[in-house]
Amino acid sequence: MMFENVLPYSKKLDDGLIMKSVSSIEDVEKLVSFTKLIHGEESDARLIKTLILDHPYSKPDYFLFIENEKENTIVSSLCLIPWIWRYKEVEIKTGEMGFVGTLKEYRNKGLIRLLNKRFVELLRRDEFFMSHIQGIAFFYKQFGYEYAIPLEGGFRIDPHYIEDILVAKSQKIKFHLATTVDIPILESLYKKSALEFDITSIRETKIWDFLLGPAMSCDPTMEIWNILDENDNIIGYFRITQVGFGEGLILSEVSNLSYVMAQAVLKRLKDLCKKYNKPFIRLNIHQNTTLTKVALNLGAINLEHYAWQIKIVDLKKFVERVSNIFEKRIKSSVFENLTEKILINLYRMAIELNFIGGKIKNIDFVQFSKDNGLLRIPPNLFIPLILGYYSREDLVQHHHDFLYDKKDKLLIDILFPKVDSFIYSIY
Repeated sequence: MMFENVLPYSKKLDDGLIMKSVSSIEDVEKLVSFTKLIHGEESDARLIKTLILDHPYSKPDYFLFIENEKENTIVSSLCLIPWIWRYKEVEIKTGEMGFVGTLKEYRNKGLIRLLNKRFVELLRRDEFFMSHIQGIAFFYKQFGYEYAIPLEGGFRIDPHYIEDILVAKSQKIKFHLATTVDIPILESLYKKSALEFDITSIRETKIWDFLLGPAMSCDPTMEIWNILDENDNIIGYFRITQVGFGEGLILSEVSNLSYVMAQAVLKRLKDLCKKYNKPFIRLNIHQNTTLTKVALNLGAINLEHYAWQIKIVDLKKFVERVSNIFEKRIKSSVFENLTEKILINLYRMAIELNFIGGKIKNIDFVQFSKDNGLLRIPPNLFIPLILGYYSREDLVQHHHDFLYDKKDKLLIDILFPKVDSFIYSIY
């Protein structure tokens, strides 16, 4: 059993409240009921139960709640969902803050702040480099989060824009629902597709096992479709669900496709819309995918995107973790033999990168510096800069506290370029 040999967390709070971690099936059921009450969706309740009991990365003490001891009822909760992301060739362990909620009568009492304190303790204890959240606008800035990675949004295409008649090559493409037998091929296709992005999620075999196993019972509308050529070889795949924002059929993931394959997939999505009585198709995928480009050519509309909110747990450790990325950027530039101490001033503290011959010899943190250095930037804005969500040029247009000398523009742009990022889900 997952609760054996687990030391549950428990901490007395004021006003007859106690903070706990999940430590029994009874706790799980209480948290499931609370999640349905707060978020109002049966699908959310099923998901949190599946994450606790079946997800390969889960730990019971990652699911936190505050309880009214006298009434034995949950009044507030959140959880930590572990992911592994890849930034270029560097693996980044990141913890999603999920299922955040508080009963109306207990709001504005600082309960999420208390839960967040324990959440950060878990991030540090288990050596997460970052945390991310899909949450509501603005609220999470108080906990150090900043928008820094594209999140869904996507594109809408109505079925009548998709032609029923396909070119001859498209007609030879077939589709078949994926099973666990297909995991080795799906894993290979995913890895190749993920190479298109500088920042994306890593999906191990056990995550594929989860997606084609427990996740299917959690979301019975989720389907992963293999794309087959005329010889029945699997040459691609896509993933759909009917659970999410809006009334459309949601395509949440797709492998790299050729133009002909994309045409066939859109036709298949049109057929699925008719089967499930859906008024439109929502493509929750990156704008540069072939499927998106073909859909736009047919009349799809851009819904714009939201963004993951990101918190860096320990900036020194994070910079050390990604230092090889900086070195490679310098090596492939006109500064390839850079020998200089690069100061990045974050106002209340500063990062000093000591480059010798294009290599980072050491990284030091200074508590305060009057020197602007290479650049002076508020710490919250450094998150989207280092993750390539915004470029120097993007930021300087709107933030007058982002300062640098004009002669350093080229070096800043080489160290901190804009990158392509997209995160496919692990649940």
